[in-house]
Amino acid sequence: MREKKKATPKQVMPTQIIGALHINVDDNGQQHLNTEKIFYWRMGMYTKNATTGKKTATLPALGTIASVFTQFGRQDVMVVQTFESGVDAASQTQVSHLRRVFTTSDEGSTDQIVQHEYEAYMLKNHLK
Repeated sequence: MREKKKATPKQVMPTQIIGALHINVDDNGQQHLNTEKIFYWRMGMYTKNATTGKKTATLPALGTIASVFTQFGRQDVMVVQTFESGVDAASQTQVSHLRRVFTTSDEGSTDQIVQHEYEAYMLKNHLK
């Protein structure tokens, strides 16, 4: 009788996660940061860098723009936190419900009001 092959344990990579603030547009067409709550997304294996157009495996820098999927469709957000989850099963289960990031950029917002609100938020919350 042939012996069954033993299953090799799966190699689990830590999931990269970004915390970001939504960029909202008011009635006058002016952009503002929604600083009420940080939302989280995961970096997928197909996340691209908008500048180079290639897949990226690195976390974006703080203050850069990322394009993510929300319940209202695809939107731009400003990155304020980046971290990696653990490789254990419990950590992977906790982050499996997060939606993925489509693209990241190397630049921040060109809008001066959004940039000013970002700086004020980072100083207020001691993140910078």
